[in-house]
Amino acid sequence: NEPFDDVLVRQAFSAAMNREQYINQISNGVGVPAGTFLYEGIPGYQTDYQQTYDVELAQQLLADAGYPGGEGFPPQQLYYNSESAIAQQQATFWSQNFQQDLGVTIEPTPIDVAQLQELRTNRDPSLIFYLGGWFEDYPHPQNWLSLVFGPGSTRSPLGWDNEEYNALVTEADTLPLEEAIPLYQQADALLAEQAPVAFYLHGESLTLISPQLQGYVSYPTSIVDTRYQVEKIYKVAE
Repeated sequence: NEPFDDVLVRQAFSAAMNREQYINQISNGVGVPAGTFLYEGIPGYQTDYQQTYDVELAQQLLADAGYPGGEGFPPQQLYYNSESAIAQQQATFWSQNFQQDLGVTIEPTPIDVAQLQELRTNRDPSLIFYLGGWFEDYPHPQNWLSLVFGPGSTRSPLGWDNEEYNALVTEADTLPLEEAIPLYQQADALLAEQAPVAFYLHGESLTLISPQLQGYVSYPTSIVDTRYQVEKIYKVAE
C-alpha cells in the first residue's frame, strides 16, 4: 500500500531506526542491533548487506521518494499489543524516533492480540506498522528465510511477494546446506535491501553460571537441552 509500495520509503524507515538507542533505552542494554534477518551464529549469516542507522541517508531517501522533511507523508498507525506495557514502550520509542529523524507522524495504536492476528492473517491493508518477532524452531536459514518470507508463507508481512526471493529460497531448500548457503545469503541480502520489514534487534539470553560449574556451552539459539550436555557439565570440587 502507498506510500510503502515505494522501496525508497521502506529503505528510509529502515535507515532511520536508531537500534543502539533502542537497545540501551528500552531493552536495558540486552540485545544485538539487527541489520538482517539472520543472526550471528546461524549458517549463512553475513555482515554485508545490513540495514544500518544513517539519519542523513534516511532523510535523503525519503526526499527522493517525494517527502522532503516528511512533508506530505500521510500519518500512520503503529499497532502494538494492548495488554503489554513493554510493547507500549516499544511503540512509543519508534514513534518518537521516526518523528525526530524523518519528520513523519506514526501514532502508537493499542490493539487486542486476537484482532492483530486477524489483521495479519487476512492481510488487511490497514496493517502497515506493527511490532512482531520470530523465534526459530531449528537453527537453519530455511526456518527464517523460507518459512517466514518464502512463497505461501502466512507470516510474511502484508503478503510481500518477490519472485527473485522466492526462487532463491525455493532452490536453496532442495540443496545440502553447504550448497544452499550462497543462495540463502543472496535471499537475506535481498530482504535487507528491499526492506519489507525493518529489522532492529536480535535477542540475547543472559545466563548466570557459578564458577564451580565447568563445561557449560551456550548454544547460539539460546535453546539448551541439558540432556545433551550432561556428560560435559560437571561441578568442580569446593
